[in-house]
Amino acid sequence: MDTQFNGRVVAGRYKLGPRRGSGVDAAVFDAFDLVERRVVAMKVVHPDLSAGEGFERAFRFAAEQGASIKHPNIAAIYDWGADVWNDRKAMYVVVEHVGGGSLREYLDRGRTLSPSQALVVGLETCKALDVIHRRGLVHGDIRPSTLVFGDDQHLRVTDVGLANVVGEALWTDRAHVSNALAMYAAPELAEFGERGPRGDVYSLCLTMLESMSGAVPFAGDSTVATLSNRIGRLMPVSADLGPLAAVLERAGRPLPDDRYSAAEFGRALVQAAEKLPRPAPISLPNAGLFGDSSGAIARPTLPPEDPTAIAPMAPSPVTAESVPIAATTRAAIDVEPAPRRSRLRWILPLLLLVAAAGGGAAYAVTRHPIHTYVVPHLTGLAEAEALNEISGFGWTTTVTREASDAVPAGIVIRTEPGEAISLDEKQPFQLIVSTGPAPRPLPNLIGMTLQQATASLDGLGLVLVPAPPAYDETVPAGTVISWMVPDQPALKAGDTVTLKTSVSVLVSAGPKPRVVPDLTGMTIDQATAALATQGLVLAQVDPQFSSTVAVGLIAAQDISANTTLERGAPINVAVSKGPDVVAVVPLAGLTLQQTTDALTAAGLTVGVVSGNPDGLLVGAQYQGVDILPAQLLPRGSAIDITLA
Repeated sequence: MDTQFNGRVVAGRYKLGPRRGSGVDAAVFDAFDLVERRVVAMKVVHPDLSAGEGFERAFRFAAEQGASIKHPNIAAIYDWGADVWNDRKAMYVVVEHVGGGSLREYLDRGRTLSPSQALVVGLETCKALDVIHRRGLVHGDIRPSTLVFGDDQHLRVTDVGLANVVGEALWTDRAHVSNALAMYAAPELAEFGERGPRGDVYSLCLTMLESMSGAVPFAGDSTVATLSNRIGRLMPVSADLGPLAAVLERAGRPLPDDRYSAAEFGRALVQAAEKLPRPAPISLPNAGLFGDSSGAIARPTLPPEDPTAIAPMAPSPVTAESVPIAATTRAAIDVEPAPRRSRLRWILPLLLLVAAAGGGAAYAVTRHPIHTYVVPHLTGLAEAEALNEISGFGWTTTVTREASDAVPAGIVIRTEPGEAISLDEKQPFQLIVSTGPAPRPLPNLIGMTLQQATASLDGLGLVLVPAPPAYDETVPAGTVISWMVPDQPALKAGDTVTLKTSVSVLVSAGPKPRVVPDLTGMTIDQATAALATQGLVLAQVDPQFSSTVAVGLIAAQDISANTTLERGAPINVAVSKGPDVVAVVPLAGLTLQQTTDALTAAGLTVGVVSGNPDGLLVGAQYQGVDILPAQLLPRGSAIDITLA
């Protein structure tokens, strides 16, 4: 036994070695099994979690379930139980020691995987998840730290059964959920606390993307930010990933029902492998207790007769759709660096392998006569049902996935050749299957009219929701000022959303109405400045007499004060010429008629007449005061006269 195993002995048989890692939920140790004389790994659950109500019962049941699963891509569970740590009971589990290091360790060294290498990791994980899910279990914690490379160059999924139990305990109070754990949670777990098989598929999609880019999509600075970032959001998948892009886009959709199952994910990855270059070897991070490893993880090699292999959804003939699952043994996924070969050299060994797996019928097939079949009506059927319909026809069937707004995901859109066409066996036949509505890129609506914005969103299958118009000094009335997706306010033009997403649009009501000020008594300069602050314009008309406003000041305006106008409207003003006055003409010695005529001609009137009406004028007064010739009086003033 290695001298590094010098710690305490647990359960009378497991002598602890170095701690390999720890978190808020558990600590992992290398250990030596004194009974079986082998190196193992021991995971000890934190006493706070172990003490939770019902946790021990659930933990033991999950360990028993996990131990019953035997698969090359699942780390074996050997033993489990409880022990006392620091005077508190803690649950533990003893598992297979996997010495190649985890994907987390690989990435933490600043390394990333090529798309072909990431596909290998994803496919081996899908095989494990398919077995787990067919047992009615959920893993619940797929991430780089639970994907570990073995000394046999195969990937292992660890913590089967146990991760879900520990996760349920942690997620009852999100304060216990670290951001490192939240980064790989599916949207339904983040929003509703729902845990299901397709949540594992979403987590694997995040892990694969991180393994290629070095960053986890939607990761925020906190658990809350990380979880909220991914709710209702489409997975950001770069087109640079080639054939993998469409596969990962579907695996990472926000709604569980829109994603692959683990088996479907695996088959889609195998199809993508045919279009990718052969992967370079993956240099393992370390070999745990056994020093550094110079080995490389090979393509998955699962014997065709293994009952836990990913099974097709329905029986199908030897087709391009079914070949890739068996093809992972040799040609479709190979670690030898080699130039790209022709499609015939790539596929031919796969057909021979599958034929051999079917009972050695490869030779007999060449002796059969050629049969012809009529393409049946497959449009509108589910993919598995359609494959089952043609399973006995011997066609070389491929499945092509295509977005469709009209056909639900997983349903056949059309076939090539089409319905009622005769086709010999071994001829190529294609099912075009819907992936559901394609993601919609958000257009930039700013500067459009409301009508143009509505037409643009309608054309994309999106819904315009008008917000109440807002005044704007620079944007013309009826033009879009801004827009946003209410459920995802951070989205910008070019980001994608799902069909029928609502987009809130804010339209300009034009400049805010202006209130007209009172300009009476101002100079022209003062009035011009006052109107300018309101965005209004002064216009000057002919001056007018005013008995109340001094000469040169504004005496009148055509629009009353406190009236509202549009920006830029003109206000007409008239400057005061002062009061309207006339000069008194000489009146002495005039008759009444002559006086009346003279005053009228001068713009004055006759007031009170005193004395003899037939006499001559001897006195004239204005408001009781004698007036003199040439004296200025307001036009229309009444002059009292005295005749003698």
